[in-house]
Amino acid sequence: LVNGFTLATWVANIPLMKAKLGLSEGVLGLTLLSMAAGGLVAMPLAGVLIPRFGSKNVTRFTILIFILLPFLPLTAPSLPLLVVALFLFGAFQGASDVAMNAQAIAVEDALAKPIMSSFHGFWSVGSLIGAGLGILLISLQIPPAAHALMVTVTGCAAMFFALRYLLDAGDEQADHRFGL
Repeated sequence: LVNGFTLATWVANIPLMKAKLGLSEGVLGLTLLSMAAGGLVAMPLAGVLIPRFGSKNVTRFTILIFILLPFLPLTAPSLPLLVVALFLFGAFQGASDVAMNAQAIAVEDALAKPIMSSFHGFWSVGSLIGAGLGILLISLQIPPAAHALMVTVTGCAAMFFALRYLLDAGDEQADHRFGL
C-alpha cells in the first residue's frame, strides 16, 4: 500500500514539474525513462541481495529509502537533477517491489494458500489513495515539498507498524519460487 501511495505522490505532480522546468512533452517522456532505467538497474540487484540478506531486510531497507525519496524529484531545480532524482526514485521503487514480492511469497508459503493478488491489490489501493491525496493537495495549492513531507511522514508511520510483521522464515523458498 505504501509503495503505491508513495509512487502516486510523484505521478500526481508530474504536470507541475513539467511546467516548473519548462519541459516539452518529448523531453518529459525521455526524462521519465530515467525512472524506468533506475528500476532496471536495481531490480536485479535486489534479486542478488535477497538470498544473502533475506527479503525481510531488503524490504525494510528499500521501502524506507523509497519513502524518503519523493523530495528529490518534487524539489529538483533543473532537468539534470530531475533525471538523477527519478533514477534513484525508480531504483528504490523497483528494488522494494522485488523484495516485497519475495516477502509475499514467504507469506503465501506460511499460509499455504495463494494471496499474492491481495498484495498487488493493496498496492493499487495505495496508488488510488496517493493520487486522490495528490489531486486534493494540488487543488489546495500545497507546494510539492509539503506534499512529499506529508507522504514521507505518513509512510514512515505506517512502516513503523508494518515492518515488524515481516517474516524471517521462508526466504529461501520464496527466493527460489520468485526465480531469485
